[in-house]
Amino acid sequence: MRWVLFFWAMRGFAIFNLTWGMPALNLDSNPPIGDTDSNASIALDAKGNAIASWSRTTEAAASEKIWVTLYNHSLRTWTGAVQVSKEGAAANSQVAMDPLGNAMIVWEEGFPSRIKYRILSKEGVWTPDLSMPACDVYPSIHAQTYPQIAIDSSNRTIVVWMELIRGKEQVMSSVNFQGSLWVHFGNISSGEKSALLIPQKSLALNNSSGMAMAVWEERDRETSEIHAAQFTGGIWMPSFPVANIPGEEACSPSVAIDHEGNVVVVWSQNHQIRSKILQNGQLSEENSTLSHPNYTAIHPHVGIDGNGNAIVVYERMDTMHKFISGAFLPKGAANWSHPIDISSPSPIDAMVAGYPVLSVNEIGDAVVIWKEFTDGHIVIQGAGYSLGTWSNTKTLSSLTGNSGSKIPAYDSSVVLNNNGTILAIWPEDPAGTGSFQIKSTAGVGLAAIGPLPPVAHPDTYILGGIASGKQIRHRFPAHEDLINVLTWTSPAEVYRFHIYRENLSTLIASVDTHFYEDHQRTPKEPVKYLITSVNAYGQESCPMTLVVPPL
Repeated sequence: MRWVLFFWAMRGFAIFNLTWGMPALNLDSNPPIGDTDSNASIALDAKGNAIASWSRTTEAAASEKIWVTLYNHSLRTWTGAVQVSKEGAAANSQVAMDPLGNAMIVWEEGFPSRIKYRILSKEGVWTPDLSMPACDVYPSIHAQTYPQIAIDSSNRTIVVWMELIRGKEQVMSSVNFQGSLWVHFGNISSGEKSALLIPQKSLALNNSSGMAMAVWEERDRETSEIHAAQFTGGIWMPSFPVANIPGEEACSPSVAIDHEGNVVVVWSQNHQIRSKILQNGQLSEENSTLSHPNYTAIHPHVGIDGNGNAIVVYERMDTMHKFISGAFLPKGAANWSHPIDISSPSPIDAMVAGYPVLSVNEIGDAVVIWKEFTDGHIVIQGAGYSLGTWSNTKTLSSLTGNSGSKIPAYDSSVVLNNNGTILAIWPEDPAGTGSFQIKSTAGVGLAAIGPLPPVAHPDTYILGGIASGKQIRHRFPAHEDLINVLTWTSPAEVYRFHIYRENLSTLIASVDTHFYEDHQRTPKEPVKYLITSVNAYGQESCPMTLVVPPL
């Protein structure tokens, strides 16, 4: 099942309609009765392949393990889940993927907890092997928790985490360059107060230049501030305060970075959503308040597209209801757009509801999912954004069970790539027994117009509107071989062509030419081929059909 985002555009006029597939798929491999899943994380590559992770708590042993499953975009299927942690007390996993499909997973494990990692190559090889214990990012005598991870297109990996040192949590970081040894940078926070990282929101990495930005809270008994540090030129620069006004509580920061290294930071301060921009190495002096001053606003999440346009989502509350709202900041603009409500109202007393998570691709499309209290249950809702328009909201999860954790926390995730592949993931208790399982649903949708399909070659024989290939006989001294020869043309420039046999689940080749020879033909039977165009973003056209009759 999947949800589909349809888009038609002509001279700037857009119709934007979002529909969802039901029911969502169960990613866990039939966990024993009493076990429960939490802390879902997901990452996506340029082709639409994905890796997802979560924690499974075993009732019998009262311990957590980290589990992983993979999504094959060509087959539209998930593999069976595998356990990647070995010791007990493993939690808070996060995954990241580069555009080519190389992935890394990090999590905390053991007593005292250490940040562990495994690498999964695009060929599907685990390092270290799953039969071996996972590796430490950086061994320490102090407890390490809540890792965050990001990977760029050159396979540079940045990890940040919290480490308890002398009674204060500090933000530590290590960097891995293309699978080599880790370079440890130590404490990147101020060290003056206790620091707090927010899952999925604390680290942003420029995909092309390797520039990164980390944000976090620093607090003591009297104050709560937002601090940040920039990774540039292969090193972390000294941290600096983003919001440190005495007497005002600043919390829940989120960060995004564009191709030019410009950064947008948003956070909640005195129940309003504030923002600052770091441009050309300079942080804007004034806080920009983007939420409506008459309403309470919390839990922002910001994203940015390849052109530097930013989108933010957050919770807005009046005296009775809670909403998910959003705003837009064009590149170079001084002020955010007027915020609008994306969701319908839900009761304000549902404290576990809300917590929107956002994904923005380079083209400027976005998707957001959140927890919403409706008809006595917590459900997962979602919406899409394109060309300044938010779609209607739809329900992803079961209407009868509770979704998301029982505590107020970020526990769901959504990803969107330039190809328009969308994947959402969350924990769900469909039977109402308190045993949560990881669910996922997939979708597709883009504002950018995809490539045109291939067309029949001028010399191709057309029968009943369907182009035909030809079968040739290749004689050898000891035997002869029959080969199906396919030829076609394209009406526009195309990056590659995908060739499928019989149906779109059987990809047999990907070529950059206008012909293909298939040696695995079925003897004495006609064979149907489906050929699609693929552009540089990985978008695929509708297929052209070509049939090869036997000799």
